[in-house]
Amino acid sequence: MDLTKFNHVIILLDFLALVQGIIIGVILLFRSKEKKPTLLLGFYIITFSLNLTNSILEDLEVFEQNPQFMFLPIDFTYLSTPLLFLYVKKITKGIITRKEYFLSLTPGVIEFIIFSVIFFLPLNVKVDIDNADNIIGLIISGTYIFTAPVYIVYYLILILKYVKRNKIKVLNYFSNIDGKLLRWAKGTVYFLLLHYFLIVLLVILTIMIEQLKEARLFFDLFSTLLNMGFIYWLGICGLTQSTIFNIKKDTGLINSILNDGKDVLFLPEEEISREFKKIVKKVDEDELYKNPITLSALAKEVRMPSRTVSSLIHANTNQNFSQFINYYRVEEVKRMLKDKEYDKLDLLALAYEVGFSSKASFFSVFKKNTGMTPNSFRNNIWGN
Repeated sequence: MDLTKFNHVIILLDFLALVQGIIIGVILLFRSKEKKPTLLLGFYIITFSLNLTNSILEDLEVFEQNPQFMFLPIDFTYLSTPLLFLYVKKITKGIITRKEYFLSLTPGVIEFIIFSVIFFLPLNVKVDIDNADNIIGLIISGTYIFTAPVYIVYYLILILKYVKRNKIKVLNYFSNIDGKLLRWAKGTVYFLLLHYFLIVLLVILTIMIEQLKEARLFFDLFSTLLNMGFIYWLGICGLTQSTIFNIKKDTGLINSILNDGKDVLFLPEEEISREFKKIVKKVDEDELYKNPITLSALAKEVRMPSRTVSSLIHANTNQNFSQFINYYRVEEVKRMLKDKEYDKLDLLALAYEVGFSSKASFFSVFKKNTGMTPNSFRNNIWGN
């Protein structure tokens, strides 16, 4: 096998991934005028892509032939993942304080400054630092080896934490949750964790077992293709994802909707039941479920605080707001499916009629509530 040609293919694909990432990142930066959080995602994709540069230059033996290019300040290990974390936090929380920006981005800025200073040092000093016996070089490499993985994993875990917290908030505030649960962000974290783990594992095995060096080329090719797909997919997610909560509109509400009914625990049972019946009557008689509705919108309709409405729903049904509204939608679909007038009507049309916003959410919710798909339910009724 011609390893040289194989390596050239990997270099070309790495370069294409780099260019693709920069283009997509720049598109997201310009898109940030409409959706400000995409600014952070755009910078993340750019820095993630630029991390490929050192690998490309090493494979091209640029550092060996032109040592003056050593320590190029284009490695953003301590900046990339915090940018992704800040993006997720921005779209789920709506606002990030200056202190949060400072704490998250400072390590990455320090990393850039250190490499910039070293890069502009005289060539003989840079070569000396790159020497395995140099104390400064040992400190830099040791810092990366022992702190970088921990730092990256820490921020990826924080992202999972915010995605989980966001799910609770969304289910307790929105009736239509399509595009709001950030499943893609969760998938991104798992992809990155697995990818980094495989890279570290292969590097260790390559050092220990000489015969694995050829096998590493296949992994490098696979890794490059994954990076290209990941960058493209992440860009698409960023272009379609909008801010979920607006802190200016929902001040004081975001945290309050995380309650589990405790607000009404000390009220008389009769009062809890009476107030809940007001909610049920309003939703049922005015068919509020037929349009996308939020907790605050329902609260205005029944003239109660949002926190109280959320607590009453949970205390009486043990359901979140989304489940509560979807119950009425499913019941309405079941009624329509039993009616000959709607026998020939498309199922998706029925779903939109009662307030669902997508086929996937309709089928998922219907099956969860009835134990069967809408098609099976219709066939059981009419014997088709």
